[in-house]
Amino acid sequence: MVLALSLSVAGGVAQVPADAAKTAIPNAVFDVSTMKPNHSEDGSVNVNWGENTYTAKNVQVDSLLSVAFGVREDLITGLPAWAKSMHFDIVAKATELDPETVKKLTREQRRELMQGMILHLLEERFHVKTHTEMKELPVYDLVIAKGGIKFDGAGKKLGVEGCKGWMMSSDNDMKLQCVPIDMLASNLEYRAERTIIDKTGLPKDVGYDMELKWRRETEGAASDADLQLPTLFDALQEQLGLKLESSKGPVKTLVVDQMEKPTEN
Repeated sequence: MVLALSLSVAGGVAQVPADAAKTAIPNAVFDVSTMKPNHSEDGSVNVNWGENTYTAKNVQVDSLLSVAFGVREDLITGLPAWAKSMHFDIVAKATELDPETVKKLTREQRRELMQGMILHLLEERFHVKTHTEMKELPVYDLVIAKGGIKFDGAGKKLGVEGCKGWMMSSDNDMKLQCVPIDMLASNLEYRAERTIIDKTGLPKDVGYDMELKWRRETEGAASDADLQLPTLFDALQEQLGLKLESSKGPVKTLVVDQMEKPTEN
């Protein structure tokens, strides 16, 4: 699956509280939404977040929870059996939300706004109730390897003209333009299957251009082309001058206490 993502809108999952009251638009909610089961079984997922709209095709509930709470799917427990197999098509709109106002928000404000609105959608349509638990778990520290970084070290200030943030990713490569280092760490978590803590010391308000390609993890025999590529860990060091070091640290996990099937509309 290939994912194209504009980081000026939403830069993937990050550890930010789902508290819309802290944003510049505290009461924004989706006041119009349609939700239908998707029975296609084609495996493709498409998600798009506009200034005041959200559309998702073939999405599962744990993905929505992941966005709302900034927690990876593998750190979510308590889901009912149906939630692990059902897929949904969702179209939601906040009719009272001014798109021009959204455009003026910072990257963090946009992300927090999205999290709050998705959380409200989950509460309204799935009657979700949850609580979080902190657990001491294995993590990776993202550090600069010996020899220094091997990408554009100057970087550009986020939000300025020409630095809106963009990323395209598949199961064995990433292409990033004007992406902050913490966003790289957040998206690497899904490949490394472990929380990654940014300890590079690089500023979080600067975007960098990076390209990363590693060996595809597949069942059975790998292709000749894949065998020539380094592992994800080696690729980080060889291509970007970064390193993942094993450590332990507090990790936020999410426990689902209640969830109901939504009514179709």
